[in-house]
Amino acid sequence: MAELNVLTGVVVGEFGQAITQVIVDNTNTIIDVSTFTTRNVKLRSPRSLKTVTISVSFTTDGTDGSVYFTPSDGDIDRAGLWEGQYVFEKTGVEVHTQKFEMDVEGEH
Repeated sequence: MAELNVLTGVVVGEFGQAITQVIVDNTNTIIDVSTFTTRNVKLRSPRSLKTVTISVSFTTDGTDGSVYFTPSDGDIDRAGLWEGQYVFEKTGVEVHTQKFEMDVEGEH
């Protein structure tokens, strides 16, 4: 469905800060995700030691493909290259984006 860039600027132990991305297809065309009623991002830590599922919200109304998620305390607990994937659902349909990477820095 969609291609996403590598996320940078995420730091181990930081939480409560929204992380925003725009969902686009493989031609870089924005995808309208406004009709999806369930929206999550699944994040897998380096070496797949931990998987976290976080609820996703629309930045505006979803028609512009802009979404965000906000990690909670303890979600991002190790540095390295995490793998992420958005999952959007509505009645009878479940759509997964292509996987993206999130480069998490050690604590400052």
